Amino acid sequence: MPIPSYRAIPLSKAQILALYTNLAPLHFPPDELRPLENLENLFSRDGYEGLGLYECSKPRQLLGYALFIRVPDFPVMLLDFYAILEEYRCLGLGGIFLREIKARYQNVCGILLETEAVSAASSAEEKILRERRNAFYEKNGAGKTNVSSAVFGVSYSIYFLPTHNPPDTFSGNTDAFPDTEFVRKALEKVYRFMLPDKLYKHVSIS
Repeated sequence: MPIPSYRAIPLSKAQILALYTNLAPLHFPPDELRPLENLENLFSRDGYEGLGLYECSKPRQLLGYALFIRVPDFPVMLLDFYAILEEYRCLGLGGIFLREIKARYQNVCGILLETEAVSAASSAEEKILRERRNAFYEKNGAGKTNVSSAVFGVSYSIYFLPTHNPPDTFSGNTDAFPDTEFVRKALEKVYRFMLPDKLYKHVSIS
C-alpha cells in the first residue's frame, strides 16, 4: 500500500467563512470564536488567511485547517486557529500539517503561537492537556519564548515557530533569534492590528 502524501493548500475567503461557521464551533469554545464582523474587518485589510490540509490523492477531502492573522508586509504571523478534524486525529497529521505550514510560509520568518498558560489551568486534567499541547509544539520545532500575554483575562504563553532566519532589519542578534524584544514587538504589532484601540486596553504583554 503506498504511503499517503499530504499538502497544505491556501483556503479562499469563502472556504474560511464556511468552515468558521460550520466546523470551528465544533472544535473551539464559543468565547474563543471571533464575531464575523471582526473576521470581515480583518479580511478587508488583507489580514486573515488560512491553509487546509489535504491528502494528495483526495484533494477535496479536508483533513485539518489553520487560520492566521497576518499583518501586511510584516515578517511574523499569528496562528489564530489550528485543528485536525476528529476522524483524522491520532494519525500523526498534526505534525505533518505543521511541517507543511512551515514549508508554505517561507516568505515570513516565523509564526507566533498562543498557548493557554499551564499555571492558570483550573484543574489537573486541564493542566495535563495544556502541557501536552505545549509538548506537541515543541516536538515540531516551536520554542517557548520569554514573552507572555493576557487577552481579555486569559493568560497565554507565547511560542515561536521559525520558518527561516529573520531579516537583519527585525533583529540585531540573529544568532539568538528569536530574542525576547523581537517577539514582544512582533506580538504587540499583531495585537494592535487585530484589535481596535477600545479593545486593545484589555491586552497586556510581559
